[in-house]
Amino acid sequence: MTRTTRNALKSNPAVISISNKEVEVFIDGGNGRADYDATEAAGQEVATLLGWGGYRSGYGSWVLRAGYRADTSDYCDTASPAHY
Repeated sequence: MTRTTRNALKSNPAVISISNKEVEVFIDGGNGRADYDATEAAGQEVATLLGWGGYRSGYGSWVLRAGYRADTSDYCDTASPAHY
């Protein structure tokens, strides 16, 4: 990650955590709960800037990781590693 990119992320109030290979995006909607729509929009903006993919955490933040790939196999397929 370049210094320019890191500085752009630091200036974004939705970015709560930055490391070389992971960025976390979260907007509090009140009482510690995520504002899902705003967090989704901010996450998409950061993902476009970095070119990374990621996933939504249990409390509503987006965790973007370098080299992230979503599993495209069918969960119910017995050949899927997620099945067992």
